[in-house]
Amino acid sequence: MPRAAIPYFDIEQKLERMYPRPSNRNIVLARPTRDNMVRAPIRVYDRTTGNYAPIGFRVTVYREVFFGFADGTVRPEYIPRTEEVVVLI
Repeated sequence: MPRAAIPYFDIEQKLERMYPRPSNRNIVLARPTRDNMVRAPIRVYDRTTGNYAPIGFRVTVYREVFFGFADGTVRPEYIPRTEEVVVLI
């Protein structure tokens, strides 16, 4: 049985809405390659009703979160974060 296609574009659009700018920047959906050991997005199912309907994907997100301003300047400082989130589609 073939695997279902992963809607990367839809997931990235949803992440842009979940993490608005300017408090977040460089929001990147981690995609698996030969070099990194990131998992591909995993489909999440609704199991409350017993019908196992797909509701979204569990993904790894790299982003930079606003921390504050540099001393004596107006240049913003950002801290890199990596986290796993569930994106409902």
